Amino acid sequence: MVLTKERSEILYIKEINFYMRYIYVLKDPTTLEIKYVGQTNDVDRRYRDHIRKSLKEDDEEYNTYKSRWIRKIINLGFKPLIEVIDECHSYKESNEKENKWVAHFYESGSQLTNSHSTDVTEHSEETRKKMSSARKGKKLEEIVGKEKALELKEYYSEKMKINNVNKSYDPIVREKISDTLKEYFSNPENHWAYGLKMTNEHNEKLRQAKLNNPKNVGNKKPRTEEQKEKIRNSIIGKKIERHKILQFDLDGNFIKEWKSLRDIEKFDSSLKRNQISKCCKGEKDFYAEYIWKYKIEQ
Repeated sequence: MVLTKERSEILYIKEINFYMRYIYVLKDPTTLEIKYVGQTNDVDRRYRDHIRKSLKEDDEEYNTYKSRWIRKIINLGFKPLIEVIDECHSYKESNEKENKWVAHFYESGSQLTNSHSTDVTEHSEETRKKMSSARKGKKLEEIVGKEKALELKEYYSEKMKINNVNKSYDPIVREKISDTLKEYFSNPENHWAYGLKMTNEHNEKLRQAKLNNPKNVGNKKPRTEEQKEKIRNSIIGKKIERHKILQFDLDGNFIKEWKSLRDIEKFDSSLKRNQISKCCKGEKDFYAEYIWKYKIEQ
């Protein structure tokens, strides 16, 4: 049977019985998948409520998973199907059976839209990417509106205060804390990272991350093509002089001759070219417990 707008109707409705309660399911008319499990004593009225609440913007159920799913079906030109699957004779029995059926369909792999179900509507990878792209670079006010943004900020602000009961929001107290920390860390030895050096392995990871970052995002602003061309033109025809570097210990004993500053840094990434260069130019006496000098060619 081909489903049409006219055929998208209630499949099975029992006569209203005041003493009877019914466990029902809502189905997708296009796939016949079970999407919601509920209970009622009036199936017809409950069905109309689901449709009405999903379309009424000021209703508290408007933004639930169930209402969004119903609107999606209606936008396709259909309506959800409703079917009674069990009967009960008391509220206690209907609550127990509803939970049993929810668990049953959940274990069977149904993606229920019940608010208490742990497996609700799941967006595809493509849909998630579209949603993410639509929100990127936008402020909260642009996404949900100024009124809703203000409401959300106040809500999460209060939540943070509850979760951080010892945090002070008094500006005078916060200023005192700030001044104390500034004074404490004015001595670099008090910092946890003082004296620590990154390993060669970590430096290599940072270098690779920068190389694999085409737009150099997170680092200094990349040069424009115009700037690159200007640099190329400025060095064309010029002979770049590269001085060899001599390394000595603090007693003046010769250790090694290096071809360039870059070779030194490649050998040991903890040695910085700019600091060695300052030693070679006479701006510093030594660096990293070594004396560095340019080799004077005869």
